[in-house]
Amino acid sequence: STFDGITEVSTPTYTLLSTDIHVSLQYTSTGTASITLPGLTTSLHGKSFHVKDADYNATNNNITIYTTGGDTIEATASFTISQNGNSFSIRGNDTTKNWEGF
Repeated sequence: STFDGITEVSTPTYTLLSTDIHVSLQYTSTGTASITLPGLTTSLHGKSFHVKDADYNATNNNITIYTTGGDTIEATASFTISQNGNSFSIRGNDTTKNWEGF
């Protein structure tokens, strides 16, 4: 469900929508989770997403963020949140097909 720009996710997998901004992942107390980014396009150039371990249990149950197609995150195929309560903010760069952390 979405509330004022916060998308609450309580499932093990979720594919980010272009309308998402802040994803509050509430699943790590149950198990590992994965988030999939949309493929980079000109309409997503400059788009930012923020993913948060809202259960504060990512040390035991990691959150892995995956790309789509040939896109990368910081020049790799995925990024893992592995510390309790941590979060990751990224911005799309369609020119380089890279999701850049900030």
